[in-house]
Amino acid sequence: MLIKERFMNFYLQLLIAFIASFIACLGFNILFENKGKYVFLSSLGGGIAWVIYVYFRGDSIALASFLSGAWCAAYAEVMAKIYKSPATIFLIIAILPMVPGADIFNMMKAAVFNDIELLMRSMNNTLTISGYIALGIIIVFSLVVLVKNVLRNLRKKKSMLS
Repeated sequence: MLIKERFMNFYLQLLIAFIASFIACLGFNILFENKGKYVFLSSLGGGIAWVIYVYFRGDSIALASFLSGAWCAAYAEVMAKIYKSPATIFLIIAILPMVPGADIFNMMKAAVFNDIELLMRSMNNTLTISGYIALGIIIVFSLVVLVKNVLRNLRKKKSMLS
């Protein structure tokens, strides 16, 4: 019974995390003046990305950041292809929940109050999270470009043989 209760509590936390980040992404959509279907779709990407981050955060903050960043990039590319719009519409909103805002704030506060230990810890967290989010995005976007180039070359060869 206790194990079942823990699992239910965990999934409830994931649901709450999804709803909270979805609403936050909706707010940023309003701020960025996104319109129509893009508001819902980019917020959905942000909500799912945050759930991925929260789910893997217990294992490793680097892994959680990398996987959620990779998810954002893959989601943005797929949505851009489906809706024939720029991937950045979906990507920018989707990565917002993972931005290490508290660590950035703590880093600046520590710098102002000359707390070197807190400054270094916050800077390390900020750079780790930001770096792994960026790495996930770069790898996915690079793979997309690679696959597009390979497919284009295969089509060229096929048309030359015909």
